[in-house]
Amino acid sequence: VCDFGEIDELNEHYGGVYSSLLYTVLAPTKGGKSKFCARIVHNAVVKESRNVTVWAPEGGPLMWGAQLRAIHFDHTYADPNSAQVVRFGVDQNAIMMNKYPSEEIKVQESMSWQDLQSNPAYGNIDFVDLEFNVETFIDNLDTSVKSNGSSLVVIDYMQLIGSSEGRLSKRERLSEAYPKLLDYAKKNNVAIISPAQYSQEAVKEMTRGADGDQRTSAGESAEIIRSSDVIFAL
Repeated sequence: VCDFGEIDELNEHYGGVYSSLLYTVLAPTKGGKSKFCARIVHNAVVKESRNVTVWAPEGGPLMWGAQLRAIHFDHTYADPNSAQVVRFGVDQNAIMMNKYPSEEIKVQESMSWQDLQSNPAYGNIDFVDLEFNVETFIDNLDTSVKSNGSSLVVIDYMQLIGSSEGRLSKRERLSEAYPKLLDYAKKNNVAIISPAQYSQEAVKEMTRGADGDQRTSAGESAEIIRSSDVIFAL
């Protein structure tokens, strides 16, 4: 589908992001999971002209869109060899709060956003903004993938999945949802990336320098680890 951008070690080891695989990005709270995924989405859309489906129950299209806008602004204007990278000061919060360093930079960001939305050389991003329940999420995901022609899906993140009937515990919801997601990736030949949080017990083990059992390192359900084809730990 695409490579990992400028993360050479991942590109060398995995050869990029491949269809039919379920990738899990495992990290503590505020560990950079969403930003990591957003950069892969940007790379797929801008550099590889891939269509992508994003489902962001945590932040919604507004927050995720702002993150992508900030990434594309850097891609469009920032010189990695220049101090302007820092001076521009355009990030997700600046965009959402409309607090740009200057009017000139605000205009530049607006132009880069229009480019991300309308450049015919880029792929298209479809945001799913529906109720996120274990009973219906595959059908809703399939509607977006088929209508958008998506080859990559990002769900940020699965541990927020609910149940329309209130019949399942969180562990039960995840134990049911992850095998469904893996099966969908295989049958529809799409790559799926989803962040997940470490359990508090796993974080405590790591801070002590202990070698814990990583099969239970993801919070709420071991199915997060069991169903994933590839796991990145941040």
